[in-house]
Amino acid sequence: MYSRLLAFLLLSLIALGLAACDREVTSEDWQADLRTMHQELVDRHPDLHHAVPESVLNAAVDDLHARIPTLTDPEILVGMARIVAMVGDGHTALYPSDQERWRFRYYPLRLYAFADGIYLTATTDQHSELFGKQLVRIDQTQINRAYELIATTIGADNEMEHEYTVPFELTRAELLHVLEIADSPDSVRFVYVAGTQTILYPYTATEWLDLDGLVVNET
Repeated sequence: MYSRLLAFLLLSLIALGLAACDREVTSEDWQADLRTMHQELVDRHPDLHHAVPESVLNAAVDDLHARIPTLTDPEILVGMARIVAMVGDGHTALYPSDQERWRFRYYPLRLYAFADGIYLTATTDQHSELFGKQLVRIDQTQINRAYELIATTIGADNEMEHEYTVPFELTRAELLHVLEIADSPDSVRFVYVAGTQTILYPYTATEWLDLDGLVVNET
């Protein structure tokens, strides 16, 4: 129960603290939110340092705090998510892609991690020829490395959580760019087995919701 409450709390910190603001969010605002997030972890998690030493977690907070004035909003969100993920608790998480005010854009496909790799299972009619193809690279980043980088942002206490969540996050434009998986936040090249490639452009959250839906591979 404690961890579910903590997860809700962390997911709400930015939504309640920043999204409600009508004014521009400053570096000082972000720094204050980071400190609040860290303090809430310290106050509420019963075993905060079971997977990460206190000194390491504190150093990560201090490092991000110092760099905030030089970072973009997506970079700050990803940095905060990585700090929370260091706790190593599947119920203690901050998902940077889905904060209300800074919802990251979507690439129009759905991926799934099978035992032998990550495959495309749904997309738009325009790209339906890619059904069932195994993803091997995003721009110049091999898929195994992309998987590892995305996993650093996900609160998890076992690999199953990564296997379930990473494929969803591999479709979020700003996240791919911040983690240097993709060269740009505005387009990406997905490369599949046998050299098949496609260049995709991201949808905003509103555009995504306006889609009739992705076509699912039923073969």
